[in-house]
Amino acid sequence: MTGTLSSTNESLGKIVEPWTCLDPIFEIHSTDNKVKYIIQPLYCQCGIWGRHSFCGKCCETTFNIYTAEKFYENPSYENAEGSIIRKFAGFAQAAFTDADNFVINFPKKASPYDKLMIIGTTLMIDYGYFEDDSSDNHNY
Repeated sequence: MTGTLSSTNESLGKIVEPWTCLDPIFEIHSTDNKVKYIIQPLYCQCGIWGRHSFCGKCCETTFNIYTAEKFYENPSYENAEGSIIRKFAGFAQAAFTDADNFVINFPKKASPYDKLMIIGTTLMIDYGYFEDDSSDNHNY
């Protein structure tokens, strides 16, 4: 996904989801195509692997935000600069809706444009991993 300001047609960067064997990784690239942030979930979370079950809808799911330098040095949880957390909003919302609630803890040095790209990544995570397509009402 490419971020662009519509008023000036200025590029904000792009979000890339490279292929991985297990848990997803999202890379936020700057306008000069360098990786600036890497967003990766904590390993083996029920919210990702069991996301279509009721148990998966009741779990909190955390995606850590790393600067590229810290991630490539040591991708431990202690080096995370921020996080995207899908919160459990209650049994009624989990049982009767497909709505999700997210909390974003932005990195302290993130610019306003970086924050826009992180919000875009949150939308990609929501649509790619937590939306249920069974309510599309296809008439086959």
